[in-house]
Amino acid sequence: MTMTCKNYVELIGVVGAVKNSVVGGCKVCRITLATNRAYRDSENCPVIATTWFTIRFLETNECKIPEGLQKGDKLHVEGRIDVVKYVNADGMGQTTYEIAAKRIERIDQEECLLMEE
Repeated sequence: MTMTCKNYVELIGVVGAVKNSVVGGCKVCRITLATNRAYRDSENCPVIATTWFTIRFLETNECKIPEGLQKGDKLHVEGRIDVVKYVNADGMGQTTYEIAAKRIERIDQEECLLMEE
């Protein structure tokens, strides 16, 4: 039996910060995105756990960075998980994970609730 491997992630969340730059003549957008997960703890108290993701998006002719993207916007992101290794200011090797986005679209609150169901 052959197994197909896939690195795919889909996120719906709220923008925390946006940083646009140009690298090698291409527009690059780095976004922090917050996602929430609601559940009840062992004492049946409601808990909302927030997870922050770093999103990296390289604009192409087919897929553009949403115009006027800002903190608080709700986004639907599709892409893959990338491992990023670097040496920090203390000379220590670090590993982090980023989402390399292939598609980003702004969504409204009503659409966001429908997509989460």
